[in-house]
Amino acid sequence: MTLCVLGEHNEAFAEIKKAVELRPKNPAIYVNAAVIAGYLFGAEGTLFWTEAALAIDPTHVGAMLLHARSLARLGMCDEAVTLSGIAVSLEPKNGQAHSFLGLSLAAARRYDEALMAFEHAESLSSDGDIAVYKARALLEMGMQNKAIADLEAVLSREPHLVSAMYIRAFASDFQLDDEHIAAMERALQSTQSLSFEDRVRLEFALGRSYLSKSDLPIAFVHLNLANKLKRSSIRYDVTTDESIVEDLIQRYSATTMSDWGGNACKSDIPIFVIGMPRSGTSLVEQILASHPLVFGAGELGFVASIAQRFGANGFEQLREMGERYVERASALASSATRIVDKMPLNFFHAGLIHLMLPRARIIHCRRDPVDTCLSAYVTLFEEHLEFTYDPDELSRFYRAYARLMAHWRTVLPPEQFLEIEYEKLTTEPENATRRLIDFCRLPWDDRCLLFYATDRPVRTASLTQVRRPMYTSSVGRGQEWLPYVPLDLEAP
Repeated sequence: MTLCVLGEHNEAFAEIKKAVELRPKNPAIYVNAAVIAGYLFGAEGTLFWTEAALAIDPTHVGAMLLHARSLARLGMCDEAVTLSGIAVSLEPKNGQAHSFLGLSLAAARRYDEALMAFEHAESLSSDGDIAVYKARALLEMGMQNKAIADLEAVLSREPHLVSAMYIRAFASDFQLDDEHIAAMERALQSTQSLSFEDRVRLEFALGRSYLSKSDLPIAFVHLNLANKLKRSSIRYDVTTDESIVEDLIQRYSATTMSDWGGNACKSDIPIFVIGMPRSGTSLVEQILASHPLVFGAGELGFVASIAQRFGANGFEQLREMGERYVERASALASSATRIVDKMPLNFFHAGLIHLMLPRARIIHCRRDPVDTCLSAYVTLFEEHLEFTYDPDELSRFYRAYARLMAHWRTVLPPEQFLEIEYEKLTTEPENATRRLIDFCRLPWDDRCLLFYATDRPVRTASLTQVRRPMYTSSVGRGQEWLPYVPLDLEAP
């Protein structure tokens, strides 16, 4: 695990696989493999190894907690809560078990229970990260001042706790005073005591903080290094995504969309908000979720998991796929007239979404390409958006995305497919918002213009921004940053 702490995840993974071969019945080794696989392959990678560990020892609490955390990240929150609860029952005095139960409950939007779990965890353990988990939950609930106060208290006790420094910066939208920036600079100099993950966090936080002060040269020294470090720790090949796009264009031809258009689920409950990360998807969801008939479900992994489960036989089971989706989504808000699924990368699945749910609305968020890509580049995502950490890969991914969206425009019916421009949303908010509400076949409600006052949990990287009144300061900002990050967004 030393290699993992140093960020040498590929080397660490090679070594842990050797250890598995030598001791194939030791669940602890599989748990270590799960941790490393999580860095390289995301939640799916973790699940592979935690399942193996639990097959050997079904009561291994460490494996249970990692498994539950990965389930929550993939949107299987109820399963995560159940498994975390079992871990707590096995080790009721384990503070980490209670904190992971809190994380699962927060992912399931059961925030009151989550806060109680975190408080119980704090009574059992002095681990400062528990307070950081709780502060993140408070932020998601919109309790920004309480979260910041709690983080300040943690840092007064543990001034070198990088996870607290990072969330403190995040909670303030990286608009920090000189004292907080200096503290992060000092922590960054302590290279011998820093883990790889903490170094990445500090570089991103400092870069974003200097951006907020318009000190671009220093900001991009940190941000370029942050992205280079992060990219070095993950496995990704952009050619795979490029190939997927080409396959989708061939698979979902106009003929296919016409031939398979009849055998599907007729529910009109789902609204899908898709687009590149940082293109305005969270803002659109927040506006829609401010309507009393709409529930904003956040970023659900249901479509991807359904597509993977049905595989090549998907066209034969479109109705079943759509009904399964509606069943899972409706369980989150059974009384809602519309449910918003704001998973940006569902743009890969727009064709499948329309075939299995032809009455569902699909909203594509568009934003200036440079603003979109550079906003992604300066963000450290919790989820694995591997293409955002290298300018060339980011450019190639964007070009593939643009090519796929051009295809969807030709095969999706306009009455079910709407494109909304971020710039119009910010500069002409009422007109754009009315267009959104009309498209979703909903009566107008003035609360949609007061989206920033809506009391609902938000779990994305934009959770602080969507609680502010509409602003235009992000429009065109990427042009200022472009000299520091080489992008090639023109189609060849």
